[in-house]
Amino acid sequence: MIRHIVTWTLKSDDQEEKAAQTADIAARLSPLVDLVEGFDWLEIHSDMGGIDGNSDVLLVSQFASREALNAYLDHPEHLAAVAVIREYFAGRAAIDYEVAH
Repeated sequence: MIRHIVTWTLKSDDQEEKAAQTADIAARLSPLVDLVEGFDWLEIHSDMGGIDGNSDVLLVSQFASREALNAYLDHPEHLAAVAVIREYFAGRAAIDYEVAH
């Protein structure tokens, strides 16, 4: 199994706008769980705030294999979501790792 984790730092300083953008990110990416074979699950969370330097949004997802992750990354719906999400963020970090069984 592969975990794919992404964090975003949003451009906006407005908490309501950040919440709306986080909801939009979730709405755009969550349906892909049902569209990509081997995409096991997805969670999206907002930072609780209060600590300078933290990211604003966290995505944690799990895939059955590297091939499933690649299918997700290349899926047209994912690419369309990325085109919108890219406008929201000032910074992004990601890591993919194999989950020990």
